[in-house]
Amino acid sequence: MINLKSQITCKICHKVFKKPVDLPCECICCLEHISDITKDFNNNNQMMCPMCKKVSYIPKNGFNEHLLTKRIVETNAYLSQDEKLLKNNFDVTFIEFNELFNELQLKESELEAIQREHFAELQKKLELTRDSLKYKIDKIVVFTL
Repeated sequence: MINLKSQITCKICHKVFKKPVDLPCECICCLEHISDITKDFNNNNQMMCPMCKKVSYIPKNGFNEHLLTKRIVETNAYLSQDEKLLKNNFDVTFIEFNELFNELQLKESELEAIQREHFAELQKKLELTRDSLKYKIDKIVVFTL
């Protein structure tokens, strides 16, 4: 499988291509490197590719932009921006989720405290009611005897 990054990286500067151009040997480099490549052989309109070392004539009409590589670089930059936006959106959503989760845990703790408080109150009322009923039953029993 071909690594996309290796396909859009200049073999001379090791950065993503800036204005990729075709060399006569079919290698690709950034336009800014052409003057360095051609300076040693410029007398006889020849150049040596720094990547494959092939000597060839410098094109009379100049170097052609490598359109496919240019489009891939542009698409990759566009996708990288989308990827950053998605990551930022994910980060924001994750933070919001954590905040909501923490808020939910706090509400659950508050609810549990309220339930414990109400349970304790109900237990006291139940004990009072039981004691009251026991007293009334005892009174009825004593009265009937």
